[in-house]
Amino acid sequence: MGKIKRFLSTSGTYFIGSVLSKIIAFLLLPLYTSKLSPEEFGMYDLVVTIISFFAPIAFFQIWDGMFRFSFDKHKSDEKYSVISNSFSVMVLGHIIYSLIFGIIYQVFNFEYAWLIFFYGILVALQYLYTFIARSFLRNNLFVISGLINSILNAIINIVLILKFNFGIESLYIAFILGSIIQVLIIEAKLHPLRNFHFDRLNIKIQLDMIKFSLPLCIAAVSYWMLSGYTKVVISQQLGNYANGLFAVANRFTSMIALVVTVFQYAWNEMAYLMVEDKNRIVIYKKGIEYIFKVVIIGSSIFLLLIKVIFPYFVDSAYHEALMIMPLSLIGVASNVFANFIGTIFMAEKITKWIFWTTLISSGINIVCLWIFTPVWGLHGAVGALCLSFIAIALLRILAVRKIFNIKLSLSNLFYILLLAVVTYIFFTVESIPLLFMIILILIGITVYSFSDILLAILRAIKMR
Repeated sequence: MGKIKRFLSTSGTYFIGSVLSKIIAFLLLPLYTSKLSPEEFGMYDLVVTIISFFAPIAFFQIWDGMFRFSFDKHKSDEKYSVISNSFSVMVLGHIIYSLIFGIIYQVFNFEYAWLIFFYGILVALQYLYTFIARSFLRNNLFVISGLINSILNAIINIVLILKFNFGIESLYIAFILGSIIQVLIIEAKLHPLRNFHFDRLNIKIQLDMIKFSLPLCIAAVSYWMLSGYTKVVISQQLGNYANGLFAVANRFTSMIALVVTVFQYAWNEMAYLMVEDKNRIVIYKKGIEYIFKVVIIGSSIFLLLIKVIFPYFVDSAYHEALMIMPLSLIGVASNVFANFIGTIFMAEKITKWIFWTTLISSGINIVCLWIFTPVWGLHGAVGALCLSFIAIALLRILAVRKIFNIKLSLSNLFYILLLAVVTYIFFTVESIPLLFMIILILIGITVYSFSDILLAILRAIKMR
């Protein structure tokens, strides 16, 4: 019961912060789609995809290694020793990133080069500092600093776009300034730089963290061949207009990732804390079962909500994005479920499984992209990505079955059938009252499916 209470408490903290942050970002969508053309938004999304891909690799995704290894330490000084070594790797990463950026700029010659350069730097710094906060279990600090970042980001975008008629550059500026403030807040509270000492640097620790993170970096390359490469193919074959539609669809469908990410943050923390628990395999199985239901039912509800709210949030120029929502949502749902399973591999320090499953699914995506896109256009590209995300989820289900003998129960086929029915309803039902009625039925199914958890929560509340 103690683990469940901690998991629910941590999830609640992350949920409040993440939901508010995502709502703030989501509410800006009408501003973006009314002031920025699909071509502009598509180009921005492509550039951010490329930079967000290269930056973590250049920095070895050292924050993942730092986060995992910090949980092997129980004293603050020992944790700061791990963090100091991660800073050392970050310095090397900065040099590598600068060199890679110079090469990328020569190839793409994009506008706002300096803004994009610092965008990549802040991507890495933000990851490092938020993982530092989480390594000390300072979840409130992580959430509040992220919320301040989101609010500041929104204010800067609104002012620059509406007051000063800025274009895409406002999105880069807002991200950079918001991230700097978040980093400074965490630095002011935890003082990782103040606690940096050269005598704590240890090449073995650095190499161990890089060894842990390296498969994740390679997996990131393979992962980019999924979502990132899809955007490149869409831009090359269909143009930035189509990529803008895809970007808007992603803004909607990524909301389902919010729900699972909230649980994944808490699960990530709990999995690392109980790595020596002999009963952890049983907990892994329960976690996978519950998250599978959350993903499927959550996707079903959200798909119908998208149908209702889309016309009120998105300019008519982006209306075609609505038709790719089901495929996009199913793909995203499969991906976040696969990422949840990936946390188990990281907790057990067997990150090679993350690499292999991602590599195989990225190969599937590349092949399908070049077959489907010329035939079915944007729907074909999204379909290829959806198929590859389903593949990575299936491969990781097979992997945990092989390694831990964890099997999904056959009753989960009901939830897969439920999502298929809701997808059909999405395309055939236009009546708003009927859609809301179906949503209420889905909420009822949710309550029934999670009745044991809800009863456990009620009992925990009564015991207080």
